[in-house]
Amino acid sequence: MPTIYSTTNIASLSSADVKSLTTAQMRALETDQVVGFTTAQIPLLSAAQLNALNSAQIAAIQTEDIQQIGNGIWSNLGTLALASLTSDQVVALTSSQVAAFSSDMLNKLTNFGALETADIAKISITNLQGLSTAQIPNFSTLQAAALTSTQMGAFNATQFSKFQPADVAVLSTSVMASLGADKLAALTTAQAAQLTSSQIQSLSATQLSKFETADLAAIPTASLAVLSNTQLAGLTTAQDAALTGRLSTAQHAAWEVAHINNKTEFQNLNNTTFGVDVKVAAILPSQVSFFVQCTN
Repeated sequence: MPTIYSTTNIASLSSADVKSLTTAQMRALETDQVVGFTTAQIPLLSAAQLNALNSAQIAAIQTEDIQQIGNGIWSNLGTLALASLTSDQVVALTSSQVAAFSSDMLNKLTNFGALETADIAKISITNLQGLSTAQIPNFSTLQAAALTSTQMGAFNATQFSKFQPADVAVLSTSVMASLGADKLAALTTAQAAQLTSSQIQSLSATQLSKFETADLAAIPTASLAVLSNTQLAGLTTAQDAALTGRLSTAQHAAWEVAHINNKTEFQNLNNTTFGVDVKVAAILPSQVSFFVQCTN
């Protein structure tokens, strides 16, 4: 394309002229000429023509023009074209365009974190499953906060372990409550260190029992403080030991009471460092009948 073609001249090209541009002519375009393509002309360009552009040329496509590229064209764009999309261009993508992206295409986006939450919601379960472990850390906190339990369920344990700690900190309580044993076991200490009080409260005793001791010990003290007697009852001996000095007197007493298995252990309540009143207060409803029998 001769440099005499200005932005204005590009805009004046007929549909036939646009369609007839060769890949060599596309490569020869100056970035200001690329800017000159109109929203009516962009949809006329083929995947081959767009794939001929270099990174700077792709980045020069106007955001309103990005929205005019058809799904059939997107699916045939190469790695360079997809990786060259700027954050503004990624923001400009429509939800229908993103919904048509394959996981391979999504993995090629350098600015994946710029996708709007409405776009993330349109990514299929299959494509979420196909996101690479290299792309998962690129989720923004806004994107992570918008994930649903169903979407989180699409990720495997390895993928889950790749979320940035800051992203884990904003996961909704419904998402936290839906996490399975595999994901909880895959939780990293850095992720565990970001868990909030509300997130901890949303976990069941069974879920807490799946935490590795190092991860459990990494949970902030303020978040541990909200553990209920029922949740504490699910902790293993090793987990309780990992929290030595981190639980309150009442919480540790609750753990001990939850693990009383016979009359002798019940009678020894008075012989430990915790006051019997504290321990009696920690008795769970499910233990009442057992303890009544122990007093007879």
